[in-house]
Amino acid sequence: ATHKAIDALLALDFEHYAYIGKDRLQKWTLDRAEIARQAFARAKKTYHHFDHYPEPKSFIKTFAEFKAWLSALPRPCGVLAANDIVGEWVLEAAHQLGIPIPEAMTVMSIDNDPAICEYTHPSLASVSPDFESSGELAASMALDMLEHPGYRPAPVSYGANEIVRRRSIREFKLFD
Repeated sequence: ATHKAIDALLALDFEHYAYIGKDRLQKWTLDRAEIARQAFARAKKTYHHFDHYPEPKSFIKTFAEFKAWLSALPRPCGVLAANDIVGEWVLEAAHQLGIPIPEAMTVMSIDNDPAICEYTHPSLASVSPDFESSGELAASMALDMLEHPGYRPAPVSYGANEIVRRRSIREFKLFD
């Protein structure tokens, strides 16, 4: 899913890209940050990373820091949000700051939760994970664990179905 989102953003051929994670205690968000860093470096693009993840008790303070960071990003900029919740934060902060989406900042997230993506303003583009394959993989792993007590499967990842394009992402690069 991360690679699909990055490819969609890179197709816009901006100079600047950013990744915003969710929680430094969750390995998946750090993995996505590293994938993004490497992909943008290979494409010879400037990479920005917000790494002051919000703590529940200090979210308001962290959100103010986040808005300051987002405001300072060069534009145009393609932003990859770790998931739809983070994408919603990006859109809300951009709205409060008067940053036009997608004209000055294009936003893509991962998970495609319609309850979030369809009700943000503008609607949030997101990558839809392949939940069917992940369910089949989980069932297979559970069966292996039942048949072989003590077996502990290694962590695995699964792919993505599609990019669900909504209003937070441009369809093409705008030229100055």
